[in-house]
Amino acid sequence: MISQGAPARDLPSPALPFVAGETASSTPPALVAEILAAAKAAGATFYERVTDGELIAHGLEALCPDLRAVLEAQRGSIRSVLLPAGSTASIALLERLGVELIFVNDEQLAAREVRRLCAGADTLGIDVETTPRPEFLPVLRPITITKDGHPAKTQPVLDTSAALDPFRAEVRLLQVAAEIDGRMAALVIDLRRVPLGSGALVPIWKCTLVGHNLSFDSKMLLANGVALDDANLLDTILMSGLVLRGIADRRREGTRRPSLKAAVHEALEIELPKGAQVSPWWRDRLTDEQVAYAALDTVFALKLASALQPRIDALPRGREALSRLCGAVVPVALMELAGITLDRDGLARQAGGWDEELIGLKAEIAEIGIANPSSGPQVAAWLKSGLECLDAETGSNWLATWPRTESGALSTKAKHLKRLNSILPGAELLVRYSALAQLGSNFGDKLLARISPHTGRLHGNFLIAAAKSGRFSSSKPNLQNIPKSEAMRSLFVAAPGKVLVVADYSQLELRVMAAIAGDRVMTEAYRNGLDLHAVTAAGMLGIGPEEFDPANPAHKAARQKAKAVNFGVIYGSGPGGLREFARDAYGVLMSLDEAQHVIDRFLATYPGVARWQREQADRSRMNRTAATIGGRVYRFAWEPNGEYARNLALNLPVQGTAAEIALEATIRIGRRLRSELGGRDDLVLQVHDEFVVEADDEAEVVTSVKRVLEQEMSAAFAALLPDAPLTGLVDAHAGPNWAEAKG
Repeated sequence: MISQGAPARDLPSPALPFVAGETASSTPPALVAEILAAAKAAGATFYERVTDGELIAHGLEALCPDLRAVLEAQRGSIRSVLLPAGSTASIALLERLGVELIFVNDEQLAAREVRRLCAGADTLGIDVETTPRPEFLPVLRPITITKDGHPAKTQPVLDTSAALDPFRAEVRLLQVAAEIDGRMAALVIDLRRVPLGSGALVPIWKCTLVGHNLSFDSKMLLANGVALDDANLLDTILMSGLVLRGIADRRREGTRRPSLKAAVHEALEIELPKGAQVSPWWRDRLTDEQVAYAALDTVFALKLASALQPRIDALPRGREALSRLCGAVVPVALMELAGITLDRDGLARQAGGWDEELIGLKAEIAEIGIANPSSGPQVAAWLKSGLECLDAETGSNWLATWPRTESGALSTKAKHLKRLNSILPGAELLVRYSALAQLGSNFGDKLLARISPHTGRLHGNFLIAAAKSGRFSSSKPNLQNIPKSEAMRSLFVAAPGKVLVVADYSQLELRVMAAIAGDRVMTEAYRNGLDLHAVTAAGMLGIGPEEFDPANPAHKAARQKAKAVNFGVIYGSGPGGLREFARDAYGVLMSLDEAQHVIDRFLATYPGVARWQREQADRSRMNRTAATIGGRVYRFAWEPNGEYARNLALNLPVQGTAAEIALEATIRIGRRLRSELGGRDDLVLQVHDEFVVEADDEAEVVTSVKRVLEQEMSAAFAALLPDAPLTGLVDAHAGPNWAEAKG
């Protein structure tokens, strides 16, 4: 239907009424284009009414009577051109698969069909479709028409981001599927007619639920009052991450969280239609294609799980790894929903300070000949001149060996410019400018904008096992990458009447290295509560650990170098890599010869680590895999061009096992807090080796939370590494903000 009316509240008032029926027409496209071109030239504009998809025309009163009559006569053709019908690929695929599809729009039907599915199967495929709540949608969407009367290739896109926000989204549909007597049946439940809290849906939550990216679905369901059992979830995105490459492009590494479309293509060799994914789910009347599309996601979650489970079972500890991953879905979703409070005024002051410092740095940088330090070409020109001077003065070959971009230009990245901090005047200014500019860009206004206006808190998205090692990833905002400075972390504060309790593992990855390598020296150092960095420093100095004196300046400097060596060498760094890591991460400068010497001293101090690294490198090169203690197996075939990488072979078992310990702790902490202190505390952050809980500011509650954190983090460590010492492993403190609670 084409209706004339006001396009939106901020547009001119309605003109003469113009309402037309849905009559279709076979008018040639060229004639329709002529009509639209004439209408556009005369001042007519067209819109899609968002709520129901009706075509709205504005400005028809300015058209001459003949043109207006033509528009009315050709309304069906005009609508089909401006608002064309979508694909029916989902309907076709469902029919080809022989799926029984039932659209459920009343509670009586829901109760009957849910009972039937749950009686016939104890495992259901599940998915939800979400849409922005009405107040977050515009009234109309403009339709752009070219001057020759054709719809423009690029049309205005509605902002539907609210559909991804549990505080602004409506859960529009709930889909469940099951295989009963050899045939797949799928229910698509209209939640405007059958509310999520309906008793008709209760049997669903008692089944094992299989879905793709259940972190999203769980968060939406939990936010709407559905209680989920974290032991009953099976997430095919996490299954895929264990056994699929993720993408077909051999030039890039695979992804550990492939989309359903990518996973189904790789595992089942079926192209899953996704055209309806961004269709208008907010409408009260959905199309058959939308309903079919919604059903397909549940059907293929089940099919994908069936295809992947045997591959996971073939892994040495595959079921254990999968159980741990899926067990984290609910606690992580609850952590995201809880969010954390940010000191807005403090961050605004911090951002203002960064801006002022940037202005001062920019003036200093201008004095060395760079007008705009954000300009890559300007910095590269200055760098080239400086490197040429260094080469001429010292006989070095800085310019020839300097890192380059893909296009062959000199790299101006801060991590490379750091090499010149004490060598080329001005380099340190550029490094500081880059660091401040990144802080302002990532953690200034951008972070403030991420605060939810509905909760007043910051809600991160934590992606389980997004990294190849199995570590968390975080986005929008990236809370895994918050600077460790006291000034920044003091901005993360407890809500009124609350306190933050923070616990972290002491040197988790080094402890993992000691355990998996079976290194006696390293293990005994931890058992006896020694500082491993001091033990390494003593080895580098050629003295016994008991002779190390932290007050001795030489010993203190050696300990700083030892930190770089400990973390660099366990990840398989050679002398070149260690030199860069020590400089960039710890500000420690060493030559290649010195880097090789400290590597040799490290391996002599810890012979078990040296032996394990040799054996692991040989084993992984032969098997073309690297594995964690908890059962994750990474295949080098998933690397770009399938290339073997020694540092990855040595790195992944350590980082990956540490990630599994953190995941295990997340599950245990969440479960224990809910059972013992439900409603009085929330796990609000998990950042690498740290856990942050917001609890009632009462001594008894705080003491209980500290105990839970220390006990469950230790238990998680012991679950993966039962023979490793626990001395000094976890320490918990409380405070009004993250920095003070860190202690």
